[in-house]
Amino acid sequence: MATMMVHCLLSVQVRGRVVAKRPACKEMGLQVVDVGNKSFQIKTVGLKSDLRYVASDVKQVIDGRLSEGRLAFVTKDQSQVLLTQGQSGQLEFLAKVLKREVTQMGAVGARANELTKNKPEKRVAAVAVAAEIEAGPTAKVSRTVAAPSRSTAIGIECSEARPLTSAPVGTANRSSSSGNTNTNGSSINNTRSTIGQLQGRMSLISIPVPLLTILLSFLAEEQAFLMQLAECCRSLRRYVADRRSGSFRLVDARVVSPPVVHVLRAVAERPKLLQLDLSGFAAFPAGQAAKLADVLAAPARTHPLQVLRLRGCRLLSDTSIRRFLLSCPGLTTLDIADIPKLSNAALKAPAEKLGIFVAGTFTRPMVPQVDDRRQSGIQSIAVAGEGWAETRTKEVAGTCKFSPCLQFQGPVSGPPLTHLVLASCPDLSSLPFLPNTLKHLDFRGCPLSGPAESNLGQWKPLSACRHLEVLSLSGCRTLSATALSTMLQSLPSETRLKVLDISETSVDIAFLRELPTLHATRRISHLRMAGCSALTDSLLRSILLAFREILEVVDISYCQALDGLMWDTCPSLPKLRYIAIKQTCFAAESLVRTREALQRLAPSAIALVSPIDIFRDYSQLPPSLL
Repeated sequence: MATMMVHCLLSVQVRGRVVAKRPACKEMGLQVVDVGNKSFQIKTVGLKSDLRYVASDVKQVIDGRLSEGRLAFVTKDQSQVLLTQGQSGQLEFLAKVLKREVTQMGAVGARANELTKNKPEKRVAAVAVAAEIEAGPTAKVSRTVAAPSRSTAIGIECSEARPLTSAPVGTANRSSSSGNTNTNGSSINNTRSTIGQLQGRMSLISIPVPLLTILLSFLAEEQAFLMQLAECCRSLRRYVADRRSGSFRLVDARVVSPPVVHVLRAVAERPKLLQLDLSGFAAFPAGQAAKLADVLAAPARTHPLQVLRLRGCRLLSDTSIRRFLLSCPGLTTLDIADIPKLSNAALKAPAEKLGIFVAGTFTRPMVPQVDDRRQSGIQSIAVAGEGWAETRTKEVAGTCKFSPCLQFQGPVSGPPLTHLVLASCPDLSSLPFLPNTLKHLDFRGCPLSGPAESNLGQWKPLSACRHLEVLSLSGCRTLSATALSTMLQSLPSETRLKVLDISETSVDIAFLRELPTLHATRRISHLRMAGCSALTDSLLRSILLAFREILEVVDISYCQALDGLMWDTCPSLPKLRYIAIKQTCFAAESLVRTREALQRLAPSAIALVSPIDIFRDYSQLPPSLL
């Protein structure tokens, strides 16, 4: 009985109700079974309910977007089945089955036996390859060799087809995989002579490397195609690894977690790997961290790893992070955010070249609360980490345990740290040691506090940060306005901040009046004051007037004290690009008037009705400003 597994993301609705996914499922898609008598049975895999269909049950097939990995069909009982992120070859064969254009899997099954040489353990993947071969010639590049979906198919193997030339993908010289040819053009001549030998239908596996490289050069989205191509077989995976050996990133790891053994093998196949991104791989166990560390420290590696992103790998521990630091002495970027229970012990390992460090919690839920200003008649709820000064966050169990004793090991003066991000660390009540190389400092959501009022004159926490350009203290409500002013005044005279975030802090009228006069704030281009209850129209007007020539982004969301009467006397802002006005008097009914005023005062500005994330949640490192 021939079978074929169509790996994809699956969504099924039965009588208007969505069928839930099976928790912690390792495989998802549809299984096509040839039951004989010119009929097929289609089974769902990865759902709580095992549903089965036959071609006679299908009422409509929607196959106009097979090249994008999408297929849908509707049954006679109005059940709807949607397949996404699938392989075009598999979906094309499935569409033919649903339309009753294929009466048996005999030809496909025979071709699969030839490819696998009667190895049953590789039959599923080989049937997929054979289905594409039987479907049409692979000279049409937009149709890929069928393989499981990218989220679950890292490391899937199938036997290579018999090569038609002396230089197939699996045996060609590595230097050819990059498309380079010698000066006399012999490789191009060999490729031209090979084209004449390619007759009939063939597999991508058998195409010589120079020819395959030329074919890929015609694709508009070559990178996306390479990701699918790497899932077909070992030879094509090695070919793609050579072309994209510099970085490795899991795709859709938050949706479907791939087997750890496949991830380890994919990393081991890239000896020139410089960037490794496993963000969202929540199922990555701490016990496998030692194996990954050994792979990264293997003698066969020709290039040291420089960027390691483990955000959201919630099962890792302090020991796991130390192993990575010991295995990657050349690490320059480390992202271990959203990993609970990490502490200072995670950094007790040499980090001599570390320049960017991101840790803490970015996914803390907010407690829905009503604004204390009940006389205004406005009731608002803070969500997704944004709110106003009166909103309070709920302490989340399992948050990271970084404390003020945090210190990096390395040279005597510490590593050349330029970016330090510690978000929502509940134990960080005071500032840790700050090296003089810092350019970017983010303590959002930390319960920082200064010394007693009588000792503020001797408190200079930022006196060593002469290169500081970005300072974010959003959500540091325990830091008084006087302490915040003292902190900014402690910056060296040569320091010029470009970004300042004081959203949801305890700033008062005196601080806002003093802000434009501080020597460190004279070059600010990005300013966030969301949730500052003391901000009034007159204060906002004076701030805009002081920074009118350089201000590009400003956020005044949730500032309830504004009355909206400042546009008539507001100065022109030639460089302003974005202004966030959520839940202020400038939004809602006054939004049209606000945009008309901006058209006159700042022609390039856009009024946003949502808070601004200047650093884009650090999706890129080093972060790029909005």
